[in-house]
Amino acid sequence: PSDAFLRESLDRGELYVLREDGTLRGSVILNSRCNEGYAGVAWGADCRAEEVLILHALAVDPERQGAGLGRRMVQEILALAKAKGKRAARLDILGGNLPAQRLYTRRGFRFAAAKPMFYEDTGWTEYEMYEYLL
Repeated sequence: PSDAFLRESLDRGELYVLREDGTLRGSVILNSRCNEGYAGVAWGADCRAEEVLILHALAVDPERQGAGLGRRMVQEILALAKAKGKRAARLDILGGNLPAQRLYTRRGFRFAAAKPMFYEDTGWTEYEMYEYLL
């Protein structure tokens, strides 16, 4: 994500972080805004935008990858989504990103579609979309 996207997310209160012993170990952006490519996908639930929590740019400190921090973050995100009354959590990942595929499918996310989408930092690229029904 661009610096501007991160700054805007921070200013809106949408940037969440995971700290471990006072050290930043992970981050994610959570809101209800999605890429226009989400339209037309056969999602498991027909939801209004405000009923969906979209995960953006989940990242874990490379020094701590494989230590369960991503799993912990996803569990906390789903608990937050439930507490906020959301009906679904959705996300997209770069096609072929096997670590991300494993993280989300092991947490119960269902593959919904693969399609090219445009993001400023990647251009037109194949993305895979996943959904977790709450």
